[in-house]
Amino acid sequence: MSHDHGQPGLGLRHGQDPRVDRHLAAGQAPGVHGLRVVDEDRLPLEFAHDLRIEVTRGFDQSRGDALDHLVVGPGVDHHGGLPHLRVRVDAELRVLLDGEQVEVAQGVAAGREADQGDSEPDLADVPPAPGTRPAIECRAIGRTGAPDSPTSPRNRHDSWLLALRLDPFRTHGLPLRAGVRRPAARGSGPHYDLHRDPERAANPSPLRVPRGAVVTRHPLLLVILDGWGQREESDANAVAACAPYFHELTTRYPTALLTAHGRDVGLPPGVMGNSEVGHMNLGAGRRVYQDVSRIDASIESGEFFENPALVGLMDRVRRDGGRLHLFGLVSNGGVHASDLHLRSLLTLAARRGLDAGKVLVHAITDGRDTPPRSGAGFLEALERDIAEAGVGRIASVVGRYWAMDRDERWDRTERAYALLMFGGGAVARTAAEAIQRSYETDVSDEFVEPTVVGAQGSSRIEAGDGLLCFNFRSDRMRQICRALGLAEFEAFDRGTEVRPEIVTMTRYREDFPFAIAFAPVELPNTFPELVSRAGLTQKRIAETEKYAHVTFFFSGGKEQPLPGEERILLPSPKVATYDLQPEMS
Repeated sequence: MSHDHGQPGLGLRHGQDPRVDRHLAAGQAPGVHGLRVVDEDRLPLEFAHDLRIEVTRGFDQSRGDALDHLVVGPGVDHHGGLPHLRVRVDAELRVLLDGEQVEVAQGVAAGREADQGDSEPDLADVPPAPGTRPAIECRAIGRTGAPDSPTSPRNRHDSWLLALRLDPFRTHGLPLRAGVRRPAARGSGPHYDLHRDPERAANPSPLRVPRGAVVTRHPLLLVILDGWGQREESDANAVAACAPYFHELTTRYPTALLTAHGRDVGLPPGVMGNSEVGHMNLGAGRRVYQDVSRIDASIESGEFFENPALVGLMDRVRRDGGRLHLFGLVSNGGVHASDLHLRSLLTLAARRGLDAGKVLVHAITDGRDTPPRSGAGFLEALERDIAEAGVGRIASVVGRYWAMDRDERWDRTERAYALLMFGGGAVARTAAEAIQRSYETDVSDEFVEPTVVGAQGSSRIEAGDGLLCFNFRSDRMRQICRALGLAEFEAFDRGTEVRPEIVTMTRYREDFPFAIAFAPVELPNTFPELVSRAGLTQKRIAETEKYAHVTFFFSGGKEQPLPGEERILLPSPKVATYDLQPEMS
């Protein structure tokens, strides 16, 4: 793209419609006025010229998609030397210069008349892209602090710093792309155009810097608001509270939306994401196929029923006359465990010839990733699966509050441990009775008291037994497995030397000595590794509740700190539930 005065400019994605593909230029200004444009890719454009900006958005009938066009050129615009934005009339635009808002109407800044004889077609003629409402904002984010100059805009400062933001909540993420231009004192300096540079085209990563470019290092802060999301609908929207600081951030700075569920993050279609999945994908910088998808695929192919760790444990228990204990979350939430996996384990136990009465299911009830009183239905479905497989019985029921703590609240873990190892707890004749009794006392699934199903002590783990933990997500199984299987343990008095042979569905910790049914897939070149390899430092900070996520999961399943990495753990508050202290520590 060229300009009338031979001054180089930067065109972003030429439109095919002449109403959209246009640019303006003017002569070089005596003052030096800086503009900082930040696009969706977080690439800054810095120019040391008087600038004029035009942003248009049109619709290409032949392709059926939106065209986005941004032109930045040197020179003074026709409206007082201020950076100028032109948009379609149905676009939403807010321009703030030195804290003063400039309204926009009819595609021209209000209070300033358009050029007489402007032959350009009215931007209102451009058909809107279906289903979009563009939202564009230009906000002053700072000034250079140069002395006042009679040639500078408004006789205030010699340089303006502006930020241009395209709101993806309204535009669904306008696909703008940008190049980088090195600042120049005056006139036209060398610039970098991503559309013309073959190296950039072949290597579009924003971490790459063009040869010869001036690079300034600044600290990078990644803040993960775990559980926070964007939803246009108000019905059943959990994130609908007034959050002025968060909304100020999205107003001032570029924003984009990421999909956090289903195939885009390596989960089965329709399955919601979770903390582990989110941190793993963010740290890897690419789609990571999750353990649940790998296990599902093995069941479909039949490889699951030949898995050496699973088959080996079952065959050893059958040969030695022991019992097989299946321990994990029973629900269809799909976040920590899968009902399909448990059903397949029962099928495998039958195929390996285990005695029907020697397969015991210790059911953890959910109520967090599922409705709070849905557990009765899941236990009823499990009874049907047991009947169909011809092996097994529900031996105990316990809420995840007790069995799946991850914040070293060992008093909770001790209750679950006593249930498994000694048959300690309440007693019910059936699983249905156990959970119904909880509902009658207004206790939901998550908090079901440890309950033995059948005679007291009939379901306890004994010497020679095998324990198969079928949760595929690791973080909430680590604590109970430490108590059940590690030789060295000091959190509480375990009261017995019995240590069952344990097999875990996935790797719960690198230093656990247990057999693993589905070993992790190595993830090379994660973001933390690239930072470390570049000789940069990184600091991971989290409360106990999310410590594993910003370390183990964000590092692609690697436990050990990287060179240059520091970790800070803040103890989470010791409250029963975090609605009692939602601000956390």
